[in-house]
Amino acid sequence: MSRRLDLLEAAIQAQQVHADSLFAEADRALRTHQASSELHRTQDAERVAQLAASVDQLRARIDAIESGITPIGNAADSSVALPPAEAAALFRQAYLDVTRGNFELAREGFEQFLQEAGASPLRDDAFYWLGECHFAATRYAEALAAYRGVLLASGDGTGDQDYLAPALLRIGLCEMELEQPGAARATFQRILDEFPGSEEARVAAEHLQSSKPDSGGPTTQ
Repeated sequence: MSRRLDLLEAAIQAQQVHADSLFAEADRALRTHQASSELHRTQDAERVAQLAASVDQLRARIDAIESGITPIGNAADSSVALPPAEAAALFRQAYLDVTRGNFELAREGFEQFLQEAGASPLRDDAFYWLGECHFAATRYAEALAAYRGVLLASGDGTGDQDYLAPALLRIGLCEMELEQPGAARATFQRILDEFPGSEEARVAAEHLQSSKPDSGGPTTQ
């Protein structure tokens, strides 16, 4: 009887050792997964750094509008259809859809904003991101019209000048996609003239270089 108990106790101890081993293996696997996830998060953070900067900038502008403060250089019109807080909330939701990749929902939100928010200080932002939604869906004619809305908003003094160069670059790209090479070259040259040294100017110069007409000799009509 005593021997049987000893054998049973030994078996239980062996099972406990095996269980401890399994727990240790599971713990190592979990730690490895966490380390891998951390690496991926670091890589993802690098890819979305520029987007995060845009989010912070827009959040500051939206918060200022919701609190009733108009950012310098963006005078709001008293005829705004929606109250500033409601307009800002509508814009915030549409922009959130952009960051989630829900471009069609974002498009609808920005279109609603532009229809209902009147002369909101975020109007040029909405035109730009509406253009991005159309551009992502390869609707280049619609995107072109939206990006030109940025220029109109900036031209009348109500827009954010920071959007001018990016909007112009997108306009040039849309014109290329719509097979308007002359217009595209003029747009790229405008970027070089008005925004020298910018990232947009660097990209515009590359497109100008790659789209130079052949210089092998005169062409016949």
